[in-house]
Amino acid sequence: MSFAKSCKNELSRIEINRECCERAELAAFIHMNGSLTIKGDVTLHLTTENPAIARRIFRVFKSRFKKEMQILMRKKMRLQKGNSYSLILTGKNTVSLVLSNLEITKGSFDLNTGITPELVANRCCKRAYLRGAFMARGSIANPDASYHMEMTADYEEYLDDLIKVMQYFELSPGKLARKKEYVSYLKDSEQICEFLNIIGAHKTLLDYENVRVMKGMRNKINRLVNCETANLQKTVVASLRHIKNIQTIDENLGLTQLPKSLQEVAIKRVEYPEANLKELGELLEPPVGKSGVNHRLRKLEKIAEQLHQTGYYDENNGYLQ
Repeated sequence: MSFAKSCKNELSRIEINRECCERAELAAFIHMNGSLTIKGDVTLHLTTENPAIARRIFRVFKSRFKKEMQILMRKKMRLQKGNSYSLILTGKNTVSLVLSNLEITKGSFDLNTGITPELVANRCCKRAYLRGAFMARGSIANPDASYHMEMTADYEEYLDDLIKVMQYFELSPGKLARKKEYVSYLKDSEQICEFLNIIGAHKTLLDYENVRVMKGMRNKINRLVNCETANLQKTVVASLRHIKNIQTIDENLGLTQLPKSLQEVAIKRVEYPEANLKELGELLEPPVGKSGVNHRLRKLEKIAEQLHQTGYYDENNGYLQ
């Protein structure tokens, strides 16, 4: 089951205890999902691929208007999975009464392209309205893949009003036009979690948080591993350069010609090529700090450079001091 479907299934089980919230949720769903056809009579069509949502809208509609909508199930084509569910209400007077009661139309089927403030006057109704809107045309990506939640609308004015309802809860949705529809979206994981809390999807919120925490831990571990790998690569590259310098000195001058401090660090470098400067310093007698080890290795590098360039070493340069 997809993350979005699981979320909508949870929303469809939420009990509505206030009539104003029942009206707000139903108004949002029908406004965003409904379509009208006029063939002899007026028919209101609602469509969803989620059977739990179809049952909820049927139940809420019956509770509010004491009427039953007809439910039709249509099997999808062979390459598509699942079924499509249509809720149908027929009758010009009945449909007109429902749409005007829900502030979706004004007058004789004159569509209201925004959200009537009365529908979302209360905080609880704002929550219910957003829940209905999400069930109608909302989607949420699995947080394992990406952080993304969106709702779509046919009219920009309506989407702007929907964004204002979201902003009431201190959400900051983005907005874009996509083909023939308008999209409101959230990409910040914390804001998506807050949206789930607002619409009452508490189980989904916990699941989302768990995935988010695990994903954060994996990313942190990956960063640490990458950092350790990078540091190890630096150590290896530096170690190879040190060993090459030591070999040059040994072949052209002899390590025994070096002061004891340089001899010791040269021998330990060759014996422990994987050691970093801190570890190398701890192997010396007495132990030496990173800066001390680095200073000695730089002396060896300068000696090797002169031997490489001239074929001999000039003691007067002071590198052996």
